[in-house]
Amino acid sequence: MSNLDEAIKKFDEALEEGLEDRIDDLKEDCICETCPSYAGTGETSLLFCGTDMSDTITEEQGCTCGICPVYQKLGLTRNYFCTRGPEASQREATG
Repeated sequence: MSNLDEAIKKFDEALEEGLEDRIDDLKEDCICETCPSYAGTGETSLLFCGTDMSDTITEEQGCTCGICPVYQKLGLTRNYFCTRGPEASQREATG
């Protein structure tokens, strides 16, 4: 299992097990709110990289995923999670 697969598995386990402290730590590091695609949309959710895409954000205006501390911590490789879906979904779609 690759480091990325392991990171995704750990993220999924954290969500499933309700590890609120871990999720809260990741939310504190999340920079979604500074992203050009997020700004001004009225979106309030975070952590699209591990949860689900936004119903509110519909236009890709730029992406800060690659410089996000959460992206670095989890070893993610995709981007535009708010409009294209979380890392795991994007990986499944492209193989």
